[in-house]
Amino acid sequence: MSVHKHYKMFKKGKKWCYMAIATLSVAVGVMSFTQKVSADTNISNTENVSNVSVSTEKTQDTQNQNTANNQLEGIEQVPTQEQLSDNTTEAGNKLAVSPQATTIQSGWQTEDGSSYYYRDGQKLTGQQNINGKDYYFNDQGQQQKDYFLNQDNHTYYFQADGTRLNDGFYNNWGHTYYFQADGSRLDNGFYNNWGHTYYFQADGSRLDDGFYNNWGHTYYFQADGSRLDDGFYNDWGHTYYFQADGSRLDNGFYNNWGHTYYFQADGSRLDDGFYNNWG
Repeated sequence: MSVHKHYKMFKKGKKWCYMAIATLSVAVGVMSFTQKVSADTNISNTENVSNVSVSTEKTQDTQNQNTANNQLEGIEQVPTQEQLSDNTTEAGNKLAVSPQATTIQSGWQTEDGSSYYYRDGQKLTGQQNINGKDYYFNDQGQQQKDYFLNQDNHTYYFQADGTRLNDGFYNNWGHTYYFQADGSRLDNGFYNNWGHTYYFQADGSRLDDGFYNNWGHTYYFQADGSRLDDGFYNDWGHTYYFQADGSRLDNGFYNNWGHTYYFQADGSRLDDGFYNNWG
């Protein structure tokens, strides 16, 4: 604070005084006013701070109250969880005491595109007869269709519907096969039907338009697979005769139509030739 001194004399009573004293008083008055204003300002600020403090305390109280409420709510939820746990335990005990009955699968079932057959809840495997028909199920219980089964030195065929082919013919790869009444393929055997005899070779294929040699004789099976019995066969510029039992006449005579014919050792008929015998 600066003080400006003015020296102006005036008479007061018997004494002369300087105006500087009056100026100083004014200055002191100004200082007093300034301090009052400052004090008022401080009081106002103090009130504001107090108000802020009170508001903060109220906010803090509200937060504390909310926190307390949340804590109380959390505490109140604990018995509910315990009650749920008790209910779950009780329900588990009831299930343990009284389990629900399991449904036992039975009969034909389709699973993931495969067919199974259940009996007493178990999948059947292997060859099975169901309602008079024969089926085959592999080790996983899956039904096999259009399938050849090789078992016990025999071959079986299960058709497109899964049923085993019994007493029937199967055609494929340019050949004909015969499956017997028990479902086994006829291999290296003869089949008699319709007044004819047929031969099925070692691989099961029927012998068509071919010769079969056995028991010291030769037999001919025609294009339809039937054996040629009591008939003539012409080939390679020669004529052959197959007797009533199907065997070819080799080195023998045949009498018919009032004539006698001779068939040589290879079975061919002697045409325009001489035969010498009996001396």
